[in-house]
Amino acid sequence: MAFVHMSTEAEAAPWFARYGVADVVRVSDPDKALYRMFALEPAALTGLMHPRVWWPWFRTAILRGYGLGAAGPNWRQLTGVFVVQGGQVLTAVRHANAAARPDYVALVRRVEPGNG
Repeated sequence: MAFVHMSTEAEAAPWFARYGVADVVRVSDPDKALYRMFALEPAALTGLMHPRVWWPWFRTAILRGYGLGAAGPNWRQLTGVFVVQGGQVLTAVRHANAAARPDYVALVRRVEPGNG
């Protein structure tokens, strides 16, 4: 598993530590080259106004106390999850909005031996 992010390593390190994943492989991609390579687009402004997007944000930022934080220049960038092996993408999920929470375990199981 590896995380790709758009921050500098110095900016990202406290975030990864806060969420208990400081020891996971991560790649700083401030130019978003990997985001383009994997066809991850920015969210449409209309998609950001949907309750499925703003309710989880409100719940996390306000009700759970994580705070508003700084949006930064890439606040609309959508994310994705990819299973890559031998330079090939075996399966992928490109999030349609910031509220997307696919079953990541099912994603990996789709490519396990005996499931194809």
